[in-house]
Amino acid sequence: MVFSHIFIVPYKYITKMWYIVLLLTFIIIAFAIFAMAVKILFKKGGKFPNGHIGSSKHMRQRGITCSVSTDARDRAKKNLDDILKEQELKN
Repeated sequence: MVFSHIFIVPYKYITKMWYIVLLLTFIIIAFAIFAMAVKILFKKGGKFPNGHIGSSKHMRQRGITCSVSTDARDRAKKNLDDILKEQELKN
């Protein structure tokens, strides 16, 4: 380890570098959030787009529906076992 003395950095410089890294990270994240919100903030009547599958016109045209709605519809349907039990009770 001949070059180990090159990588020895005083503690005060390390903490200063961490502050710079944290500041740059904060600036980048703030810019990203602002960039995503530009349309919403500056367009009159701007709002977040609806990301639900059930409200998408193109998905409905393809016959794709929301999984929660599909699950609720399927649970409401009677299966063969329930139908047979009802018929046995009537007889």
